Amino acid sequence: MAIECKFSVLLASRSAKERKRIPLTEVQAATGITWQTLQKWSINKVKSYDAQVLDKLCEFFACETGDLLTYIPNTEREPEAGNA
Repeated sequence: MAIECKFSVLLASRSAKERKRIPLTEVQAATGITWQTLQKWSINKVKSYDAQVLDKLCEFFACETGDLLTYIPNTEREPEAGNA
């Protein structure tokens, strides 16, 4: 995948700062994003990046889109299963 999602990293960082586990249901309540969408973000299985979702997540994490999503050039990517 060319785009790496840092949602789980940001969630873990915020959890550490607040000294408590933050479940997806809490993110859902704070952002209005569906649980299914948050689940896809948490396991890096997002197929398309909706501007409204990005806006809400950036607000929740107080971050920029570049903190949430990172581009990985072809030379740094691991081969996908079946393509090795």
